[in-house]
Amino acid sequence: MSKEITKEEIVEIYKRNRFTIPYNNVEVTFTINDLGYSDIYKFSFAIITAENPMNKIYPNDINKKHNNLLEIKLKDLNYKYEKCIGGEGAHCENSFIIYEIQKDEAINLGLEFKQYSIFYNDKSFLTYIECATRDIILETNISRKI
Repeated sequence: MSKEITKEEIVEIYKRNRFTIPYNNVEVTFTINDLGYSDIYKFSFAIITAENPMNKIYPNDINKKHNNLLEIKLKDLNYKYEKCIGGEGAHCENSFIIYEIQKDEAINLGLEFKQYSIFYNDKSFLTYIECATRDIILETNISRKI
C-alpha cells in the first residue's frame, strides 16, 4: 500500500520540479525558483497535465488517454498551447503550456481532469495552486528573480 504524500512533501517536490517548454524555437527549462532567462514570463500561462489524477500513478496508456482528452478540450476551447514536460527526478509528466488562459479557467480545467494542482504565471507571480481549494501551495515573485 502506498503512503499518502503530505502537503509539506508536495511543496518540496514542487520546489525541485522542472518544466521544459518550447519557446522561440528553443527549449526553455525552469523551476519556480530558478527561472533562467527568457521573456516567456511576459505572457500569462498555465501548465496543466491530465496524467496521474490526484497524484495517483497511472499506467502510461491510461495517462496518454487522459492527456488526449485534455488536448481535445484545449482545441475545442481554441486555446493556444504547446506540449511540454514537467517533473522532478525520474518522475516526469507530459503536460501542456496554455497561453493567455485566465487563472480561474485554468483551475477549472485542473478540476475537470482531477488534478491536485496547476502551475500558473500571471506575469507577476509563478504559482502552484491547489485546484480543490484554490489555495496557493508555493509562489515566487517573478520581478525578484529576473
